[in-house]
Amino acid sequence: MPTKIITQPTFEPITTAEVTEYLRLDDSPTDIDLVESLITAARQYLEEAVNHPIAEQTLETSFDAFQNEFVLTSPVQSVSSIKYLDDTGAEQTLNANQYLVDTYSDPARITPALNVSYPNTYAVPNAVKIRYVAGYTTGSSPDDFPMPKPLKFAMLLVIGDLYANREGQGDKSYSVNPTVQNLLSFYRIKMGL
Repeated sequence: MPTKIITQPTFEPITTAEVTEYLRLDDSPTDIDLVESLITAARQYLEEAVNHPIAEQTLETSFDAFQNEFVLTSPVQSVSSIKYLDDTGAEQTLNANQYLVDTYSDPARITPALNVSYPNTYAVPNAVKIRYVAGYTTGSSPDDFPMPKPLKFAMLLVIGDLYANREGQGDKSYSVNPTVQNLLSFYRIKMGL
């Protein structure tokens, strides 16, 4: 199931202040620019390693046809729309009362509402597109879904390693701290289970 990023993250789940404190850095502009780059690199590494978004972003996943259950990349905050090509090839939007969004499950899933049958779709690849907001939030309001502390610590460990070894590894291959691997193992999502 192809997934595209529609809206990139507008904030990182760790602040530069948290990282400079963790690395025991001063507030020099050179270090701050480097720290901001390392935060993004570490977040992208974690997203790849756990197979789901870390920072809040809008995603779109496509399917060839309607299914009894759609599995989405967690953590899902909300579903914006489900669009599909009807049997004539025209794009339609499925009414929100036609499906149920289960964000309690991990990974999240979408199923038809009670006594609802999905419509037929045009027989082409990517005929159904689900747009949704996923990733962790800032944690500044009661409705937020902040990044779990073990993931945050794993991200800090990756940033620390990247900061300490920013000149390159030479002919050595890069290996991730085993503690990072252990922390991430609890959050890996295996799609298609």
